[in-house]
Amino acid sequence: MIEKLGGRKFIYALIVVVMVFVGWILGKLDAQQFINFATSIGGIYVAGNVLTDLVNKNKTTTTTEQ
Repeated sequence: MIEKLGGRKFIYALIVVVMVFVGWILGKLDAQQFINFATSIGGIYVAGNVLTDLVNKNKTTTTTEQ
């Protein structure tokens, strides 16, 4: 079920961005802080996906070579 929604990393990133958006709506964060935080979360999400793919490719290559 979680994979249908995009995976754990995607759901976590979405929840965090929504929480920060609520903080912005309530006046706890200004617009620049919201943008910086959302950009950081997006970067971490992308980096996590890239690293996961690299590890999976490395496992496949190592298994094939043996």
